[in-house]
Amino acid sequence: MKNQLIIFIVVIAGIACNSIKKDKNWKKTEESQTYISDKGECAFTTLSFENDSAGRYYCQATKFIKSGKYKEALFSANIAKKMEPNNKMLLKDIALLHTIMNQYDSAKYYLNMALKIDNEYSLAFNQLSAVYLKQDSIQKALSASNKAISLRPNYNPFIVNKILALEKLNQTDSCCLYLKKLKENDTHGSYDRFKKRFAKLDCK
Repeated sequence: MKNQLIIFIVVIAGIACNSIKKDKNWKKTEESQTYISDKGECAFTTLSFENDSAGRYYCQATKFIKSGKYKEALFSANIAKKMEPNNKMLLKDIALLHTIMNQYDSAKYYLNMALKIDNEYSLAFNQLSAVYLKQDSIQKALSASNKAISLRPNYNPFIVNKILALEKLNQTDSCCLYLKKLKENDTHGSYDRFKKRFAKLDCK
């Protein structure tokens, strides 16, 4: 990851402005969004912004994340945040970037901000579960995962964090039960993505 040079912040912002003005792929949609890391090209990015400029910076952040430029992605996302400080989706995705960079306290800070705006924001609870797993706070991870699942029971990707938490607690039978549920209705590709990771559970 490249170091962010604060001294050039104004220059970088100017370059970013020119870049997004030329971006003809950006398109605002109303589809339900998931995570910044799930996004493809800007034309397929799902946005929930009142301010178009904020949406464009968010779109730019998705491009940086795709190429592994996480600090640059965070820089663009933070510009968007200044324009829409109460955008829960944006706060949750800023938390995701901090998680990727192993900055877990910052990640929890932004997730809690998102949850203050919407205390039933399932994606924030799921991401919080992932952060707790990174910190080996397994009971907290399981609690956050259960909350996410209760709010959005038919969204199977949420089951993954629960399986990971149960595995840490050596609850193999419960792991296998939820893994079976994930496999039976894998509409989001989560089982295929994690099946090698869960192979050692040796579920029948």
